Amino acid sequence: MRLWRYCLAGCLFDWMLYVVLTVIPLHANDLGASARELGVLGACSAIVYVGLSVVLGRVADRVSRPLLVRIGCGVMIAACVLIPRADSIAVLLALTPVVGASGTFFWPGVQAAIAAESTPERLGRDLGLFNIFWSTGKAGGFLTAAALKGGIGVGPTLLVAAAGAGAIALFYPLRDVRRAAEPAETPDRGTALLHMSWIMNFVGYGVGATVANQYIKLCKARQLGLGIGADPAEFFLGAFLCAVFLSQTAAFVALRTLRGWTHRRAPLHAGFLAMAAGGLMVAFLSDARVLLLAAPLLGVGFGIAYAASIYYSLHATRELGAYSGLHEAILGSGGFLMPLAAGWLATQSGDLRWPYWLCAGAALAGAAAAECLWRRRR
Repeated sequence: MRLWRYCLAGCLFDWMLYVVLTVIPLHANDLGASARELGVLGACSAIVYVGLSVVLGRVADRVSRPLLVRIGCGVMIAACVLIPRADSIAVLLALTPVVGASGTFFWPGVQAAIAAESTPERLGRDLGLFNIFWSTGKAGGFLTAAALKGGIGVGPTLLVAAAGAGAIALFYPLRDVRRAAEPAETPDRGTALLHMSWIMNFVGYGVGATVANQYIKLCKARQLGLGIGADPAEFFLGAFLCAVFLSQTAAFVALRTLRGWTHRRAPLHAGFLAMAAGGLMVAFLSDARVLLLAAPLLGVGFGIAYAASIYYSLHATRELGAYSGLHEAILGSGGFLMPLAAGWLATQSGDLRWPYWLCAGAALAGAAAAECLWRRRR
């Protein structure tokens, strides 16, 4: 199995993706973007991601997945070249959807390829290793962007990211492997867990996107910093998000070694509660070092959400690309709706804490909805 190539590709792609997605709101803030405009920026990328994930997930079951991955890398390179040319919020809004489009060519195809070369018994561990790699890349992307953007500028930072896309295109496998084996059977309770995990993934990605898009405003208002970087608030944002997603990586490591968690709903509820607590801490805490200690709550919640959703989505189906695309569309929907609502609330209320109250409320509401769904299956 070519799992290590897929893992390295996932690490590099998420690294460059989150270099770009961190630079965009920082660049927009430099251009004078409001909280509402920051929310719209995130939504512009996410809405394209939602629509195309469903379409390209189905396409990935019928055409060359390696070709789709290379198209995604080419689209990302185009985004890295064009975004530094944006000299207004309007131009940035027009270019940001290109970033969302790039991911829709990459993720459904790669995840379907892993499932196609795995077995039902091994799928959890294979996806677990893949999750560890891409999550590590994501954490590094936030820190890389925050460290480089203030020092060398937007354009050179995104050219560094574009180099990662070029590397993936060179080493990613050229040949498809299609699964011929029957998928594992999933009992009724497994279907309930699938739907619960989709609710959780929607909330988790929405919370993460809200923090990534909106938190720079609160960081600058509170003058949060660690005394490092050309812009201490920007560097702190990168360090905080890096800590969140390193914690997500640690959650993936733990879940890969644990047995039986995929048959229980308790881990999902633990993840919901961790996200709610993390959202409240971001809203109320103003000490940078204490906030770094609070980051693992968000990261653990995100880790449980994503690991559960992709595992249940690919565990019992022949339509690997279609279900991977659906999983990605659901998380993208959270990334579309929650930052948009958060930006609107912050603007209407004049209080920059509202986005994180929204995050905590969404996590608690998601837990309640998931529990109701489970009980209906009893």
